[in-house]
Amino acid sequence: MKITGTAKLKKQLGKMDSLVREEIETSTKRAAKRFANFARKVAPQGATGETKKVINHQIDVSEHGVFGFVNFAEPNKQSAVRQAAINYGRKKGDRGKTAGYQYIQTTRSFIGDKYKRAVKNAISRGVKRASNV
Repeated sequence: MKITGTAKLKKQLGKMDSLVREEIETSTKRAAKRFANFARKVAPQGATGETKKVINHQIDVSEHGVFGFVNFAEPNKQSAVRQAAINYGRKKGDRGKTAGYQYIQTTRSFIGDKYKRAVKNAISRGVKRASNV
């Protein structure tokens, strides 16, 4: 089975057997947790450890699909600005200039290929389970 594009993926997810969908949900939950743990490992420690503490994962399961997220900041502007300054660095200003740590991009590049393979394997397992039932 070959899946290209999100519209086609949504159509196929709607038509797939429930066993295939369960496999995708399980795989997404496992992957999101794994990627959040990876992000915590590559994030800088800092004096307070706040950078690592706010990294978490979230799963959204609906009739439209299964979405896994890795959140790098708390849902407020101050936390988002802080994480962006750590990741991208700061320009010269009242607080000086710093180099970026680039841990968000590192995590994203790590997630991309591995998650594609995880979903592909989950679909294969689900189809195999569905065909054996």
